[in-house]
Amino acid sequence: MPYPGIKKINFIVNSIMNTQEIIYSITIEDICNVAEEVLNRDLTEKEIRLISNKVGDYVDWREAIEFAISDWLIKGEIKSL
Repeated sequence: MPYPGIKKINFIVNSIMNTQEIIYSITIEDICNVAEEVLNRDLTEKEIRLISNKVGDYVDWREAIEFAISDWLIKGEIKSL
């Protein structure tokens, strides 16, 4: 078995939380607020649709998660199991 504690970790995570819970989201209001700040105008519905379909392509989710883990590990907030 390559990772001896993985089953224990999976059991702990699955028993204490919903692993499908959304932990971060961006709303259309967020997009509209940024557009107003950047463009000084409202977006059209078509522009909102186009931007909302692409915004996820510009976020490196893995890197964001790694940074969050590293930040908390450095601060000592995540305890070893």
